[in-house]
Amino acid sequence: MPGDAAGLAAVLGSWERRFGARGIALRRDTLFVSVSAAQITRLQTAHIACEHFVFAPDDVLQNSDSFPEYIDALIDVNPWGFWSD
Repeated sequence: MPGDAAGLAAVLGSWERRFGARGIALRRDTLFVSVSAAQITRLQTAHIACEHFVFAPDDVLQNSDSFPEYIDALIDVNPWGFWSD
């Protein structure tokens, strides 16, 4: 996750406008985001997966064997969860 509050707010603001995303829980190392307007196509999901990778690369790399697997696992998932070391 971005280390600065401004970066985190910018990403969450973008997701809020596009997907109705809302932060629902924040732990010491994990952020959970509820999404009201889910992505529809695999291409849209792939785009969001790329954003997730930029936002929290460790989370993406350690929770799937491959990027295509991460994309497939992201389809119709709510909430999104991100952890960082």
